Formats: sequence, C-alpha cells, structure tokens
Amino acid sequence: MEISHEEEDAGGQGANIVKSWVRPEGVGERAYKRREGAVLKRTSKSYINAQMTYWGGSFDEPRGGQLRLIKMTPKDTPEWDFDAPDAFIDLKKDEIAKLKGFLDEEFRRGGLGDTFWVSVPDQAIADALGRLLGDEEAQVVDVEKLTAAMSLNPELVASILKSDQAEIILQLRERSRRIEVLDELEWLIFHENTVESSFQKLLEKNPWVFGGEVVKADELRNIGTSDQIDIPIVRGDGSMVIVELKRAAATSIDRNDHGYPVLTGDVHLAVQQAQRYLYELDRLADTLMLKHGFDARRATALVVIGVSPDLPERESDKFRESFRIYNSHLARIQVTTYDQLLQNARRLTELRSPENTVNG
Repeated sequence: MEISHEEEDAGGQGANIVKSWVRPEGVGERAYKRREGAVLKRTSKSYINAQMTYWGGSFDEPRGGQLRLIKMTPKDTPEWDFDAPDAFIDLKKDEIAKLKGFLDEEFRRGGLGDTFWVSVPDQAIADALGRLLGDEEAQVVDVEKLTAAMSLNPELVASILKSDQAEIILQLRERSRRIEVLDELEWLIFHENTVESSFQKLLEKNPWVFGGEVVKADELRNIGTSDQIDIPIVRGDGSMVIVELKRAAATSIDRNDHGYPVLTGDVHLAVQQAQRYLYELDRLADTLMLKHGFDARRATALVVIGVSPDLPERESDKFRESFRIYNSHLARIQVTTYDQLLQNARRLTELRSPENTVNG
C-alpha cells in the first residue's frame, strides 16, 4: 500500500503542486520501517526527488533516518526505479541536521567569503569566537576557552585565518602554546630528578624563553669546541649567545661565608666552561664570519643553573645582591637561575599578549 497526496507549494499560488508519498515497511535485505518522499522538480529534462527512509522503530515512530536526494530522467511509464537513480546524495543524521539548520536560516548571514561553519565544544567558545570576529572585546575566560579549543581543533584555526581578527587570534593561539611550554618547564625545574638533557630538549625547541630566536642552531652546536654547546642562539643583530644548562633543583648554588651568602663551586665551574667556549669562538672568529656570517667576537654566554634558595626575606635580599655583584664582574657571561628564567619568560609572554598590544 502507498499513501500519497498533493499540496500547493510554499508560494501558495496553485501553479506548482508538491507531490509527496509515504510507503509502509519494506521487505528483504533492504527492509525499512517507513519511506516517504516528495517531488522537488519535474520537467521534460529533469526529475528531482527527496526520499526519507527510516530503519528501526515502528511505522508511526521510526528512527535511524537517511535522506536521499535523487535525480532521474523523466519517464512516460508509471514505473520508477528509485533504487537506481541517475545521481544521488545520501545524508545521515548529523548531516540532515546541518542541512535543516541551513534551510531554517540558523547560520549567520554575510557576504561572499565572510561566513564559515566550524564545530566547537560548547556555546561559550562559540560566543567568544563570535565576539572576536565581530570586533568585540572578549572576556579573559572566553579567551582561555577559545585558545584551548584551537589547541584541539586545527579546523577552527584554519577557518579563522580568513577573518579580520586572524592576527589577534593567532597571537592568542601562540600565547596558549607558550604558556603550556612554561608550565612544562616549571614542572621540570622543581623535580630534583630532572637531568640537563630534559631541559635542553624542551628549551632548544623553544628559544623564545631566552628572549630571542634561533637561527641555524643545529649546525652551530659543535663550532670549534671539543665539548658540545647546549643551545647556541644567533640573534637578529648577528650576535651569538651560548646557553649552558645545568641541573635545577638538585644543584645547590649558595652557601654561607661569614654570615653573607655566596655562590657555590658548581656555579664557578659552569662559568669557566662558558669561558672556554667563548675563547674557542674568539680564536675562530674570522673563519666563522666567512662560513656562518656572524661575529664570534661579539658572542656572550648565559649560564642557567639551580633555583633561588628558599630564605627569609632579609637573607633572600642579601642573596639577590650577591648574585648581582657576581654578574657585574663578568664581562661576557651572565648567570641566572631557572626560576628567574621562567619568571622573565612568563612576563614576556604577558607583555606580548593581544590584550596588552591593543590596549597599549
């Protein structure tokens, strides 16, 4: 049995008739509980039909629907082979919902190239993204949600590249990534079992922690030295910085001398190692200029070792003073602690955030 009826189209003019039909349960391998359809277009050259087929449930309350849009060549005979159309498109549950939303005008309207559709985890993220793309200021919590979503959704990043706010959003994405790196660095710093190679692996991939960028880092690590330089950084002005990494929490960097805090022998040994590197670079300065294009005689070194000791406020002030005195007498070498490096990097990340850039 087939149930069919005819209705006037949405125009209400009576000139066009919408023909629709409903079929009860099918049989065989392709059995279905219910199938219904409607003729969308019928001319002498084209016949377009929409079919909705349901599996499972009952005739009155079916489930598991599939929408099929088919195109066929009109026939004069009453028999139509809908299972073998000239062309067809099948849409499943989620795809049907998206099509319905589009037809119901649930998507934001805009000019050509101004509108895109991207799935995000929750409504708060969608709202934050909408405000950013609409030139409105997003709340801090929204920015955190948005950057978290971009970390998990490359499709979202690709889509917003077309917007006017692309630069700001990409800055947010990079800021989120850098915060993750600094959180990992902090974890390494305060675990006594962390070895130097763990710091090196993380920091050589993220030289921005030192306030600069790496240029040809890999090929410069073994220049003119018997030992391997941990992280060589060439800055934009052509100068080179040698980063020497030692252990963090497991290294004691202070001791007491006549009631005044002084740096330990581990610090002195690390400085001497950096001095040897600088000497080798000075000796090969002309060759390095020709081969790599930087002036080795302008090279400096940064030694990163230990963490600031946990001292009472007055003693802590004395320790920081002794550290400044120590560094002031080193012409081309600077010594810092991992916690100070982390603090500086976090401050730099905040200063470069889009909120500070725009508001400044």
